[in-house]
Amino acid sequence: MAREQAVRKQNYDFGRFEANEAEEENRKARILRHTVDPAKRGNIGKALVWAVLAVMLLSLPLLSEAQNTELSRQIAVKEQQLDELRSENVRLMTDIESKSAIKSVQSYAEDILGMQKLDKSQIEYVSTEGGSEVIIPDYEPGFFTKLYNSFLDFLDYIGG
Repeated sequence: MAREQAVRKQNYDFGRFEANEAEEENRKARILRHTVDPAKRGNIGKALVWAVLAVMLLSLPLLSEAQNTELSRQIAVKEQQLDELRSENVRLMTDIESKSAIKSVQSYAEDILGMQKLDKSQIEYVSTEGGSEVIIPDYEPGFFTKLYNSFLDFLDYIGG
């Protein structure tokens, strides 16, 4: 029975749950310490904004350097293309000069077209004794020329 009283006393001891005044003040102080002052809460927001701005400002040089590197790469590619085009231009200009040289024109005319240089005996001079009027005798077309011209006239007649 004594044992029951001891268990019962221990089980129903409400004194343990009553806080003394010193503990109550301690608890209130801890609560007040953990509570953030609304003015300080604004300071945390400001600090966060400043931190974001600082990160942005620190990242701007990196972004600028990345853009600079990309533009430098593009410039190098374009300069390489320009060098290739300049060398192609030089090649084409020398090709044009070689094809338009007098010797190459003369050799083309003689070898491929079968032309020959004029002799002095082939040159005829026309003089106008009676003024500045030259009379050329009428040209009499040959048989094949007449036949060809009549064929062309016939094609024009049929074609409309």
